Amino acid sequence: MPADAARARADSRYSDVVRVGVVALLALAAVLALLYLRRHDTDPRVATRDTVPASAPAGQETTSARIDVPDGPGVAGRVLDEAWRPIAGAVVESDGARARSDAEGRFVLPAGTRRARVRATGYVTGSAYWDSVARAVEVVLARGGALAGTVRDAEGRPVAGAGVRAGEVEATADGDGRYSLPDLPAGFLAAMDVRAPGRAWQELARLPERPVRASETTAFDPVVETGVRVSGTAPPGATVVLEKDRARTRADAQGRFHFDGVTPGRYGLRLDPGPYHTIHVGVGGLAGLTLAAPPRATLEVRSARRPGTLRIAGNTWHASPDPDGTLRFVDVLATSHAQLSIGDTDHGALALPAGETTVFTIPPPELVFAGVIEAPDGSALAGAEVQVHDEAAELRWIDLEFESVRFFDLTEAEADKILALAKER
Repeated sequence: MPADAARARADSRYSDVVRVGVVALLALAAVLALLYLRRHDTDPRVATRDTVPASAPAGQETTSARIDVPDGPGVAGRVLDEAWRPIAGAVVESDGARARSDAEGRFVLPAGTRRARVRATGYVTGSAYWDSVARAVEVVLARGGALAGTVRDAEGRPVAGAGVRAGEVEATADGDGRYSLPDLPAGFLAAMDVRAPGRAWQELARLPERPVRASETTAFDPVVETGVRVSGTAPPGATVVLEKDRARTRADAQGRFHFDGVTPGRYGLRLDPGPYHTIHVGVGGLAGLTLAAPPRATLEVRSARRPGTLRIAGNTWHASPDPDGTLRFVDVLATSHAQLSIGDTDHGALALPAGETTVFTIPPPELVFAGVIEAPDGSALAGAEVQVHDEAAELRWIDLEFESVRFFDLTEAEADKILALAKER
């Protein structure tokens, strides 16, 4: 065969191969595009064509029903199972709109809807999202499994009214501690929470050893920490506070008190009022605590013109001045470090000895500054009585001779006006 003919034949074969490859790539691109339109999400699946045939994998029964696109504005859809069979009675919710699928799984949502949350008994709740041009969608829900059993305490006793949750599914145990969590995704649980009645949620350290299986019920008895008892004695009738839980109780006539349902851990325990005592509650509870009445003291604050606040060991007392300007804090905690505040002024730490009355006198407000009070003829008036009015406009300042003028019993507002005037001069 001549060389030229052989070369031409080889080029022809190469061209055929290239054409076949191009056709194959185009076909693959078309298939991928179709799959993208067919499945906007992996699960649930969303189709965005005007009409969507309900087809199923080979060997699966299905229906020939189609999604009827509404004549007016709106988004039509169908709810299907994994075999693409319609699911009737599914609840479809979206941005305040709510619909229920009919016997063919069909539903209609208002125009502008772009997402929906779909739930149906026996199926895992699903969500679907689609673009703004979609007129018809399909939502495929997976079969769910159930978890059921009895909530028990550490002693193995059923806990009535206990809460159980896994993901978004939550249930309350009945009077015998029995619960059921339906419509869970198949597989091993990543987390699970329980709580005793009236207590906070606790994350389970021991999860079910068996996976949840679709259309089956997996048995599991979670153990909830119901709490332990903290008890002791205090002065009869005294209020006892257990911090962190913010629980309060009152000692009975014999001085006995207790807190039930306490989760093991570190707490602050005190009388109200009284200083904190740090306690450590173990799994067996804590008993035999004794809270004695703390020593008391009294504080009198004289020459006070404003209400005052006294803070001692996390406790706070308030008092208002009587007509003679005295604040009285009676029966407060004795301490070497009491914080006293009058109005916006902090007067530092005070020592309050037990059983004594401590008197603290606030120095009267005093403002001393230099100036000259002039008579009508311009001469200086020594020893003149000065009163402050409004913006202290009665005062004139000159730079000749100065006399010391002392103002007593000024209010803070009056003193501020004088200081501002002095700064201006």
